[in-house]
Amino acid sequence: MKPFRRSIPVLFLALALLACSLPGLSSPTPTAAPAQPADPPPTSAPAPTATPSAPSSLDFSDQSETITEANPPCELRLHYPRFEGDSAAAADLNRRVQEQVDSLRQGFTADAAVNEEWRLQNMPESSSSLDLSYTVAYNQRGLLSLRWDVGFYVAGAAHPNSYSLTLNYDLFTQQPISLEALFQSSAPYLTELQSYCTDQLTPILGDALFAEGLNPLPENYARWVFTPQGFEFTFDPYQVAPYAAGPQMVHIPYAQLQPHYRPESPLMRILATP
Repeated sequence: MKPFRRSIPVLFLALALLACSLPGLSSPTPTAAPAQPADPPPTSAPAPTATPSAPSSLDFSDQSETITEANPPCELRLHYPRFEGDSAAAADLNRRVQEQVDSLRQGFTADAAVNEEWRLQNMPESSSSLDLSYTVAYNQRGLLSLRWDVGFYVAGAAHPNSYSLTLNYDLFTQQPISLEALFQSSAPYLTELQSYCTDQLTPILGDALFAEGLNPLPENYARWVFTPQGFEFTFDPYQVAPYAAGPQMVHIPYAQLQPHYRPESPLMRILATP
């Protein structure tokens, strides 16, 4: 039995060598994984273009109405645009305009009512008034800019006052356009606006300039419109000068802020057109 036990390891070794020599039992040679197809390069979304539902400009007509209220006594003289056509942009703009007119009317009559008791006791013959006018400053290339000018007097006040409101609107997307959306996120455009407006207003106002009204804050440059040649900013009475100086306007050529624009901003429609 001893010779048989010593021959078992020899037998196993011979079988192992035979198995390694057979091609079907050899270990496969590792290979690289097949290459995956490369992702296609990113493409930018096509720029919006004019369609029947998103025209490049809108016709409009002037709407006027005079409203006389008895309690409190006041008169409201309202002028506003009515945009024509069946486009979604026209319908949305008309809705926004009507909401703005209604808001101004309700807010003004509420302010007049607050002062009614004092008026009856001290100035019973006086009445309040509101005048609303508008300017369509730009209406081309799928962009529309609307500025409201609001003049008002509340009975008992020392003098009338005024302020402005603006709406900048993309006819292609049916959305308002903010000033911030035109510029790159880290661009110092507010600082450049401060510098430019200060240079323009100082020769006009001199020592009467309220410099803090031009600080680089979004709220100081909230009233602006597109024009064919550049931005137009409006500063209401008391923002950059005393009431007696009236509202101030500064026109800024588009080239002044050229390095800071977003390449995909709707402003490119103006800049790209000769």
